[in-house]
Amino acid sequence: MGVLKEQDEIQSAHWNTKTLSIFKAYVWSKSQGFSFTLPSNDVSHDIFVVNSAIEIILNELKTHVPNLKHINFFSDGAASQFKQRFMFRNLIQIAHEYKIALSWNFFATSHGKGVVDGLGGTVKRLVWSAVLAGDNCKSAEDFVKLAQQKTKKIIIIEVAKNDIDNSKIKLENIFKVAKSVPETLKTHSVKMQTLPFTDTDATTIQQEKDKNGYEIDYSSSSPRFSVNSVTSLQEGLEYLKENGYAVFSDVLTEEEVKTNKDLFWDFIEQAAHNQIDRDKHNTWDNHWPARPLTGVISQHGIGQSKFLWNVRNNRNIKKVFSNIWQTDELLVSFDGAGCFRDWSFNQSWKTTGGWIHVDQHPVRKPDQCCVQGLVAITDNDESTGGLVVYPKSQQRFSELINLITPTHSGYDFVKIPPTHQILRQPESSELTKFKLVKCKAGDLVVWDSRVIHCNTPAIKLASDMTKKCDLLRAVAYVSMSPTVFVSEGENYKTLDEFRSLREEAVMNNTTTTHWSQDLNITGEAPDIPKFSMKDLNSYQRSLIIGTNVENADE
Repeated sequence: MGVLKEQDEIQSAHWNTKTLSIFKAYVWSKSQGFSFTLPSNDVSHDIFVVNSAIEIILNELKTHVPNLKHINFFSDGAASQFKQRFMFRNLIQIAHEYKIALSWNFFATSHGKGVVDGLGGTVKRLVWSAVLAGDNCKSAEDFVKLAQQKTKKIIIIEVAKNDIDNSKIKLENIFKVAKSVPETLKTHSVKMQTLPFTDTDATTIQQEKDKNGYEIDYSSSSPRFSVNSVTSLQEGLEYLKENGYAVFSDVLTEEEVKTNKDLFWDFIEQAAHNQIDRDKHNTWDNHWPARPLTGVISQHGIGQSKFLWNVRNNRNIKKVFSNIWQTDELLVSFDGAGCFRDWSFNQSWKTTGGWIHVDQHPVRKPDQCCVQGLVAITDNDESTGGLVVYPKSQQRFSELINLITPTHSGYDFVKIPPTHQILRQPESSELTKFKLVKCKAGDLVVWDSRVIHCNTPAIKLASDMTKKCDLLRAVAYVSMSPTVFVSEGENYKTLDEFRSLREEAVMNNTTTTHWSQDLNITGEAPDIPKFSMKDLNSYQRSLIIGTNVENADE
C-alpha cells in the first residue's frame, strides 16, 4: 500500500490522504531477471486487480521471453487474493489463454522479508524523493511517471481502471459457476497443465454459449455474392431480404485493401499524436482511439478521414446500395470505423460480446428504412471476431415494441435484454442461435437495421508468440440511403438546408451514425483543421448532397 503525497501539503492533510495499492513481482528466467511494480488507484486487492496485474506481467514477459512455456508462481497465502477458488479457476483460464503450463506455490502469509517487498519499498522511496524535490503525486498515474523518471531497472506500469473493468467483464460469469475447493487453506501448491491447442479444440469451443446463454455459430461460412455478376448480385439482395444480412465480394481489390489499411493506420497514429507506432505493439495502449469494449471509433474526426473517404470513393459500394434501394440518388453516412487489437499480446485489449441491439426504433420506424454496412479491411472469422447477427430477426421486429417505455430516449439504438422473448425460437423455449458473419478483406457486409446484432471478440487466436503484432480486425462503416428519405428535421425544413448542414458537417470533421437521411452526430473534432471540400472529387461530393454523378472524376 502506498500513500499519495504533495511536498507542500498542510500537516493535517497527512491523516486524510488518498492511498494506492502496489502489486510487486520479481521474475527469474535462466540468467535474466525482471522487476515489476504495478501501482493502482484501486485498493481493494481483489481477484480482478490481481488478474489485471498478472496479465500485464505476462504480456511484458512475452516481449522479453518469446518462447515462454512454463511459469512457477510463488506468493504468500492471502485468502482474499491468492489462496481461493476463484483464483484457482482463473489460473485455468490464464493457462489456456496464454498457452502455458503454470503452477502456484504458497508460502506462509508474511511481509517485509521478500524480494517483492524490497521492490515496493525501493520504488516508494524514489517517488518520495521526487515529492520532496517539489513534484506532486496525486494518483497512480503520477506515481508511475515519477518512478519511471527515477529508475529504468524496474518495469513500472499502472493497473488502470480499464484493465480492472475488462477483467470483471471477462471473469464475473466464469466465477459464478466456480466450484468450491475442499480444504483450500491447507493447499500448498496448485498446478495447471496446458494442452496442445488443435483445430479439434477450436471446434469444441465454437459450440460454447455466449455469456447471455445463447449459442453463436462460429463454424459455418457465410455465403458471398459477387458484385461483378448480375445474377450473383441479385441472389445477394434476395438473401438480404430473407435473412436480414448479406456479404458481397469483389468490392475492393487487393491493392485497394492495402492502401486503405495504410490510411487507417495513418489515422490511428495521427489521432494519438504519434504516440502510437503501428510497428510497435507496446505503444498501442493508453492513446488507442477505439472504445476498449467494442472496438468502435467515432471520435477524432474519423468520419471525414482520408481513410473513410477513400473507402466511400469505391463505386461498387454504391452499386450494392443502389440495387437495394432502386435509386442512384443516395446519401452516404459519415460513419466511423472499427478495429480489434491482437489481444494475445495484451489480454486487456480483448473486446466484449453480448451487447445485442437493434439500430432502429420499433415504434417510430417499424418498416425497413435503413441498411447498415461495413467494408472489411481484414478477413473476419472466428480467429479475429466480428459482426454477429440473429438471422431473420427483422421479421419479428414488432416484438420489440414492448421495450419502448416512457423513459426510453427515443434514439434508434435499442438494447435487447437477454431474457427477451424474441431471443427464443417461435413456439419453443429454446434460445435462438446467433451467427458470426465471416467475410474476406475487400468484402462489403450489409444488414437491415432491424436485425439484432453486435460484434464479438475472437474465440481462437494463433499461438505463435513470435508473430508480428497486427490488427486482428479492421472495418470501415459505410451506409447509404435514398435522398428522398430526408424529412423535415429540428434544424432544417428543406432538402437544400439539410444538404448545407451536411456540407458543414464535412468541413467540421463531424462523425455521424449510419442514418445518412438524418444528421445524428456521434463525434466532433474542433481541434482538427477544417476539412476542405476541394480534397474531394465530384463523385464524393455527390454522396454528400445525395445526387447522382455519371462518369465522375477520380
